[in-house]
Amino acid sequence: MSDNGELPTLKQVIEQWLGVQLPAISMPQTVKNTDKAIAKIVLAIGENLEARIRQNTGKAKARGKIEIEGMYRTADERRKLENRIGTTKAAIEELEWNPGKTDASSEIEDDWLNLFARLSEDKSSEELQRLFGRILSGEIRRPGSFSLRTLQLMATISKTDAEAVTKFLSYAIDGVVPFGVESQSPTIHERVLMEELGVAGHASQIGGIALGVSVPPGTKNLFRASQSGILVENNAAKEVTVSLPGQVLTTSGKELIPIAGSPSTDLEFLKRVAGDIRLGLMGAYSADLSAGLILVHVVTTTTLDFKTYQYVIVFTAG
Repeated sequence: MSDNGELPTLKQVIEQWLGVQLPAISMPQTVKNTDKAIAKIVLAIGENLEARIRQNTGKAKARGKIEIEGMYRTADERRKLENRIGTTKAAIEELEWNPGKTDASSEIEDDWLNLFARLSEDKSSEELQRLFGRILSGEIRRPGSFSLRTLQLMATISKTDAEAVTKFLSYAIDGVVPFGVESQSPTIHERVLMEELGVAGHASQIGGIALGVSVPPGTKNLFRASQSGILVENNAAKEVTVSLPGQVLTTSGKELIPIAGSPSTDLEFLKRVAGDIRLGLMGAYSADLSAGLILVHVVTTTTLDFKTYQYVIVFTAG
């Protein structure tokens, strides 16, 4: 029991169970989404958990602590809540570390939270709880970031498959994983696995699709990779069309990029892709390439928020 003899507040109980304090965020819609997520995910188990907490005065302890034992009817009910707590704790820690630069623009959907709650209760490993936590924190900050299809995909993924997805997405450049020699890009077996999981499309070069991007005169285009990218700089008098063939990510694959925790894209891989891009431009733009009016760079990037970034040139193909 607390010092004044009263039961702790529900907020205090939730913070004790989570093992972290609820984040002090100054953005009202993000706070509202966080509260709603906790209510749906942590409290949505059994019959009116909040009422049972209030009524079970025998579990009140010194300094306002309440024990979990005896609060649930079955061991399975407890297991599910502990998994939900682990996922929610990971999300709150992520929000504390990165609350975002701007407030959420809308309210998080009930259907999304209901499905997330059902799926997260079976995630017992710390790695998958952290992955689901990143998904939840991303949806709290920007509702609509993760589709129901992506949630269902992640519900069936194993720890080993999740690690494979993280590695694979480190090769993605603007939603495409370029083809190349297997020593410098994913193997055919890794590509087939991503196709089977629903992370990427056809694994074969024969069925692959080329990403085509037009770069107007006097502009630059950054093809984003993990903490890096390829920058095409067009100082010529005409538009440049860049083609990048590869295995295309699905919508779910693209949604997972921000939260996959992929390592930085291998710079040697990016140098090879930059060389391939420049070689592909030779036929139509050889004179401008020779004159240095069209340049293809490898860059490292620093993300400032969801839309802005800084880059540093580390290599120029040529």
